[in-house]
This record gives sequence, structure tokens and C-alpha cells, in this order.
Amino acid sequence: TVLPYGIEEKLKTVDWNKKDVLVGLLRNPNQLNKNYQHNFYHIPANEINEEDLPIHWVALYQSQNIFKENSGIYYYGEVIRSFRTLRKNIKEIVPRPGTENEVYYRFDVKQWIPLKEHIKVKERGPQEHEFKFTNYFLLQNSTIFPELFFKNEEIEIVICEDKSPARELIRE
Repeated sequence: TVLPYGIEEKLKTVDWNKKDVLVGLLRNPNQLNKNYQHNFYHIPANEINEEDLPIHWVALYQSQNIFKENSGIYYYGEVIRSFRTLRKNIKEIVPRPGTENEVYYRFDVKQWIPLKEHIKVKERGPQEHEFKFTNYFLLQNSTIFPELFFKNEEIEIVICEDKSPARELIRE
């Protein structure tokens, strides 16, 4: 198998244990619009463990159930500030009844950046209350949702066996 020039060096520099990209689920198109327009994302604080912090990036996941043919990950953003707050203090989106006094994390992002190629859903993506974390390398190099959660050994197997479409994970 011939690998793209420099890929082995890139793979050696990836910290596979560093999962600092939150794959954030969206409830509806209105949330996508508000998050995009106001450069932020929010999540119930009980969905994040102390070991998940710090979060440096947020990727917005659009589910098949809600977004149909526009499902997948199209945008990500660098977190410039994060803090805990009551849900009622997040004014951009009206809270669901009963959640006003729940504690949330708010992540302000520098800007939402479109991925060069969106990450497609394959079979099933995360469900409500099933937040996922990945790393920046996989966010930039995945083409389908399951690839976001490869471990180093799995990538080595993919490279060695030259399987498609996962083989395309390792592209420049």
C-alpha cells in the first residue's frame, strides 16, 4: 500500500487519547440557526464528565431523523470560552419548560467553520443524551460518522488492509 506523503509522520504526532472535540447534537433546525448565528453551543452539564474537559472544539451533528438528507457534520468551531450557567441564562434559544434552572455548559466559539467535505451518517449517529468526543485529526479526516471514533490500532489495520471507504480516512 502506498500512503500519501507525510501521513506516517502526521499519525505519529496524533495524541489518540486526547478527545477534545465535542460532537454536539442538535434538537432542530432552529437550534442550528441560533448556534450558527450566535457562535455558541450548549449542553446539559450532567452530560459532561470532568475527564471530558477541556473541550477545545465543537462539531455540530445534524441527525437523520431531524435533518433528513442534510444529516451529518457540516460545521465545527474552536471554543474560545466555556462556562457553566443556568439554562435560563442562555437567551438565544428559549428553554424547554422545566429546564430553566438546570445547569448547562455554554461553549462560545470563534466562528463556525465548514468542513471541506461533510461527515456523512452511516447506519446511525448518536442519539439524544449520547454525546461523543473525538480528536481534531479524525474530525478533519473522517468521511463517515463511525470513523470519528477510530483508535490508533484501527487506523493501522485500515492502512494495512487497504479497505475502502475507510482507507480514504488517511488522505491529505
